Amino acid sequence: MLEAIDLTKRYEDGHLALDALNLRIEPGEIFFLLGANGAGKSTTLNLFLDFIRPTSGWALVNGVEVRSNPAETRRHIAYVSENVMLYGDFTARENLDFFTRLTGKRLDRRDYYQAMRRVGLPEESFERKLKTFSKGMRQKVEIAALLLKDADNMVMDEPTSGLDPRSTAELMQLLHHLRLEGKSILICTHDLFRARSLADRVGIMKDGRLVMVRSRDEFLRDDLDLSGLYAGGGLMRNIWIFAWKEFRLNIRSARFAIGLLLCLVIVPFTMMVGIGDYQIQKEVCEAEARQAEEEISSCLVWSKVHPKLVREPEPLSLLSRGITNNIGYTVLITLWEIPFLPFQFNWAQNSPFMKVFPPLDFSAVLSIMISLLALVFSYDTVTREREEGTLRFIFSSSVSRYSFLLGKWLGVVLTVLPILLACFLLALGFVVLEGGVRFSGSEWVGIGWMLLASFVYLAFFGSFGIWVSSLTARSVTSIVLCMLSWLTFLFVIPALSSYASRSMVALPSYKQVENKKVELFWSMRSEYDKRWRELRDSLGLQSLRYLFDVEDGEGTKDIRGGSRLVLEHTRRMAVVDANIRIDHAERLWKLDEEYLCTLSAQRKWQDILNLLSPSATYIRLMARLGNTDADALLSYMSDARNYREQFIRYLTDRDLFYSPSYVTPCREDEFLPQEEWEAFERQAEKLQKNDPPAFERIMKDAEQQYADANYSPVDVRDIPQFSLRELSGWQRAQRGARSLILLFILFIALLASAIYIFRRYDLR
Repeated sequence: MLEAIDLTKRYEDGHLALDALNLRIEPGEIFFLLGANGAGKSTTLNLFLDFIRPTSGWALVNGVEVRSNPAETRRHIAYVSENVMLYGDFTARENLDFFTRLTGKRLDRRDYYQAMRRVGLPEESFERKLKTFSKGMRQKVEIAALLLKDADNMVMDEPTSGLDPRSTAELMQLLHHLRLEGKSILICTHDLFRARSLADRVGIMKDGRLVMVRSRDEFLRDDLDLSGLYAGGGLMRNIWIFAWKEFRLNIRSARFAIGLLLCLVIVPFTMMVGIGDYQIQKEVCEAEARQAEEEISSCLVWSKVHPKLVREPEPLSLLSRGITNNIGYTVLITLWEIPFLPFQFNWAQNSPFMKVFPPLDFSAVLSIMISLLALVFSYDTVTREREEGTLRFIFSSSVSRYSFLLGKWLGVVLTVLPILLACFLLALGFVVLEGGVRFSGSEWVGIGWMLLASFVYLAFFGSFGIWVSSLTARSVTSIVLCMLSWLTFLFVIPALSSYASRSMVALPSYKQVENKKVELFWSMRSEYDKRWRELRDSLGLQSLRYLFDVEDGEGTKDIRGGSRLVLEHTRRMAVVDANIRIDHAERLWKLDEEYLCTLSAQRKWQDILNLLSPSATYIRLMARLGNTDADALLSYMSDARNYREQFIRYLTDRDLFYSPSYVTPCREDEFLPQEEWEAFERQAEKLQKNDPPAFERIMKDAEQQYADANYSPVDVRDIPQFSLRELSGWQRAQRGARSLILLFILFIALLASAIYIFRRYDLR
């Protein structure tokens, strides 16, 4: 039974579409509602179907108020639209199966065939796609869906539209049988002939009011002139039904094939480039490590021992390079400098953290491709259904708007997820086969977190597309808004955040820092020269000079030859020199630390502003999971600085600064007593004056003698060893937790917002 009690609808523009309609359609009654366009017929149907909400009054289905219990009332009402609302890429049977499952029923193929036979659909068309059907044939499929729902009440909007005379007669016969089954049937039509032949009662509407109701006999007897009137289920079940329908339609579409093809082309190319770079970097690091080991094991004096830390590239940099393209890999441990950044860093960029565009790596490809595909499959999730006319038909069933949108979202995710998995499998396959990389357990866990992060990123853009689609009425509007937003997220916001962060935190050029370092160097050199002269004078060595003094540009000494007093002077000066250089390094570090703090503040502001961009957040998240982000570099350099302090303590605790082995590989007895040395100097001066060639020969011979001497290297076997800390899977998760949670919250908020908006969506 259908009943309207003072049912009124006034739209936002003030138009009164329905004015206090009172109507009751009993079981087993066919009621024809006639009237011109705009008279209120469609509004009446929409109110019974809960497509729109009444301004006042009540619409009841089997005594249940529609507005209060929409899901319950839709179980008992079926709908046929004038504009056929079915899926062209589905067959007739697949359409029936989809809409029948929305009602909570599971029928077999024979039931669908029987329903189609009942409405007069040719059997050869049962398994054909609907886009090959005529309008009349599609109308029959829609009526078959109505029959399969087997609702107590039926509302039809111009059901004979598009039907040929024979099909129309078959429909009238079918309606007659349905009336005998006790169905309440409301038909909105312009077909006066069918109204006269079939209706139990006829209602005339004009300007939103029911101006006349007549029985069929009265209608026929009075021969009325009507020319003036024509002037002017379960939630989870439904979610899966919608998702499965969406998935099947999407994978059959050209955009799925194109998207998959693009990923299968771009990902291998990206991985081949990345693997090539990684292998070169790894080879360079291995060569650097071998060279560093050879150099330190061949040192003849402790002043020459400078451990070199070589950080091999992270295996997961193959998936997310982070900032590894902008930095070097070696850190030299010295007394005169506290490590700031690895060697080979290009300061021309001024900041390693301010790059606007990420490197074209796997994570960057995913950030572009997956987000774009998610939008391509979601931008028209609502608008397409509206434009095709299926939206009204869907919600004529017992379907909630929650299940519709959630099913749409799940369908989008299920569509893009295979492409995402294919990208990951393809990338990992290239890494294992071409790159020869074996991931540790922690790194496999990191890859798992990367996959989860990519899924959440996909879910966000799927939600975003649905959100936009819920705000718009046309697909063209939706895709324009989606593409503009996509460009903003990927490129505009990162560029603006970079510019804004530099504006908020002024960062001087590193050239200014280097100029201050030069000033400090000359101050240190002045202090060194002063202490050197003071020690020389205290030992009575005013005429001190070295025969074989090797300077390597780093201020370290390797003396061979001279007096024992010279050795004593050099040994004592080594202690003074070490203290001066350590103090100088601290002063240099204050400059670097100040610069680093400013740089970090700038980077933090950029990270905060990038929160407005899910794409920038995702790329940062992937770098954090791969341990290739700025924080990983800063942590590594902090460990390098701690190692330097450990190495200095090692030298101090063993009194190596005071040891002769710090400045010379020679035994003490190889140095002459002071008297003999002074006599040798006088002789040398005389020879230099009288026979310069002979003097040069003697000096070269002496130099060669010391060069050929078989001195033993210092024992460096027990010096502190530097080991790079490997992140556990849990630590990787902790590093990416905040960004992952943020993406998840954004995705949930968008999806909830889309659902809220769609609750008020106009289904007309």
